Amino acid sequence: EWLTLERQRLHNAAVRILERLAEVETGDARIAAAQRLVQLDPLREASHRALMRAHAALGDKGSALKQFETCQNLLRAELGVEPSRETAELRDQISATVRDLSDRTFPGHQEASIHDASCRIAVLPFLNLSGDPDQEYFADGLTEDIITDISNLPGCFVIARNSAFVYKGKPTDIRQIARDLEVRYILEGSARRAGQRLRVNVQLIDAVGGGAHIFAERFDREIIEIFAVQDEITRRVVETVTGRLTSSPIVERRRPTNMEAYDLCVSARSLMHQSKSGNIESRALLETAIALEPDYCEAHWRLAENLGAGYLVWSEPPEPIRRRALMHASRAVCLDPKDANAHAILGTTLHYEGRWDEAEDCFDTAIRLNPNNAEILAKLSDFKYLSGEPHEAIECALKALRLDPHPPGFIYWFLGSAQVAAGKYEDAVLTLKREETYRTTSRRDLCVALVKLGRISEARDEARLFLLSNPDWRISTTFEVEAVYKNPDDKQFWIDGFRAAGLPD
Repeated sequence: EWLTLERQRLHNAAVRILERLAEVETGDARIAAAQRLVQLDPLREASHRALMRAHAALGDKGSALKQFETCQNLLRAELGVEPSRETAELRDQISATVRDLSDRTFPGHQEASIHDASCRIAVLPFLNLSGDPDQEYFADGLTEDIITDISNLPGCFVIARNSAFVYKGKPTDIRQIARDLEVRYILEGSARRAGQRLRVNVQLIDAVGGGAHIFAERFDREIIEIFAVQDEITRRVVETVTGRLTSSPIVERRRPTNMEAYDLCVSARSLMHQSKSGNIESRALLETAIALEPDYCEAHWRLAENLGAGYLVWSEPPEPIRRRALMHASRAVCLDPKDANAHAILGTTLHYEGRWDEAEDCFDTAIRLNPNNAEILAKLSDFKYLSGEPHEAIECALKALRLDPHPPGFIYWFLGSAQVAAGKYEDAVLTLKREETYRTTSRRDLCVALVKLGRISEARDEARLFLLSNPDWRISTTFEVEAVYKNPDDKQFWIDGFRAAGLPD
């Protein structure tokens, strides 16, 4: 009996610890904690809910909903019951579309729909048929480049990378995906890289028109011709969707000539935002790519973005990496004035230097070059919010969400911060409590929204939870490094709100 009681005590202690980790951790660490919770007791619904929330927080709604099905099947098989109302409501909340949120928070946004629905496209992650898992990055990079190329073109509305990659490695029901993403066309394909040879298969499907295959192409080329293949795929898609033939260059971007540098840059893309160590590893890859090809525009602006994340996200000392970020962003724009991302990264870097007018010029150019890039729109939203234009910031964030219905959490953070600044406190609470951003650094902004609504006790509870995962956070440090406001009154607004919530100076 003693042994049974001791085992139960240890079991309960493990559950409490893992529940706390699933509350305060982020990213893969949070998912791992929630998975261990489920393993401890597969019939405990609260554990399944924790894992559903963890998947949803990373933008992976598919895995979150799959976890609900796992929970439901277990309860039916073992206990003959259905999931509780709380679990079902969480499933419904995760299933809610971005449009539902947008209609609540900014009712007029649908009037500014960017393009006609008949021109909406999603590019699904290309399959890696190389037989080498280490080549996965290459197929992903090809997919991402084609998304970027299509997004640069007028008349084409392409779903952002983050939302397209939700479907990576999962069974594809083309018509269901089209309904989920609200697109008409689906482009899917595969890539096989063997030595210096490349084989790419693509097919364009009209998901609204009964799932008919509009075209299918195969490209067998030398690896150095990868950019020509990207251009041909983009041209074929655009001519088919718009019905316009063109002989002019589809994409006028400066391409690298060194394939090793290209490989390094593509490998660095996914590492940057995973963790502090991933960011540092990504930085080394980009620095090597630039050493191999000094005039590689994308490597320069990605390195500038990486360095900015170093001090804004991963708490590295601001100097000298801040100066280096500005140098590489400026270099990228000089190398390729038609690269919209380069202008957006330079704009972000400049506004954190307090050079507001120059930053605005950069963002104007970026949006003119590519009005359909969700990440650029998100960066513009952050700029508008910090420069004292919260209503414009809200509009930019909502446009980004229409392009990226399964977004990274920071887009909801930008939207929620702008809603607080605009006095839309109820909307801000709804946004900042979404699974995609709740339990991240955005929790501090949720505290201010709650303070402004007079919900002081709740604000202080959220502040305590925020400090559990950010024990060294201080108001003064934040405003020295990451929160650069154009208007002093805006800065004071947040300082007062943080203090009222009990966050430390």
